[in-house]
Amino acid sequence: MPHFSARITQFSLWGVLPKSGNLKYMIWDASNSNLLFDQIVAAAPLATASLLYSDPFSLTLNGGSTYFFTEITDWDFSDTAYLEKTFKNPNQDK
Repeated sequence: MPHFSARITQFSLWGVLPKSGNLKYMIWDASNSNLLFDQIVAAAPLATASLLYSDPFSLTLNGGSTYFFTEITDWDFSDTAYLEKTFKNPNQDK
């Protein structure tokens, strides 16, 4: 089966933010030791679960490779109600 590359321009994570602060988005390679992308985005409080989007960017992912998507905050993680990773195929609605 052939592998295809895909360019991504944004990703999001589900979350509730009890207070304003910064979110750091990261993408790591399969070894979890090479940081391929990072970005810090200011965020306002959100009482209701919402998708928390990164700012636009461009990164090519190689088909057949594994990547780890994550987000961290600059406040005590115990204050965060929950963060759940999500990934949506941009072509699924087409």
